[in-house]
Amino acid sequence: MRKSEMEKLIKPSDLRAEAQRLIAEGQMPDLGKLLGVVSSVRAKYVPRIMEARENAMGTRSTSVRVQARADRIRAHGLSIRYSR
Repeated sequence: MRKSEMEKLIKPSDLRAEAQRLIAEGQMPDLGKLLGVVSSVRAKYVPRIMEARENAMGTRSTSVRVQARADRIRAHGLSIRYSR
């Protein structure tokens, strides 16, 4: 990680302080609303990402294809175990 990227990272204590400030000011979004937005974004973009990975698999190695398939399974909330 470059120094400029490290400078942009927020410390846990800073994040906690910002969350407390937002809560105190009544600007913190409701958890249900936040999870709804996350769910809708996942529903929109996961299929697109998986399609792009599938289209790129023709030029990739076998291990990358296996990883892409595992990512697709995980994206649908399932777990996967495999051994070499």
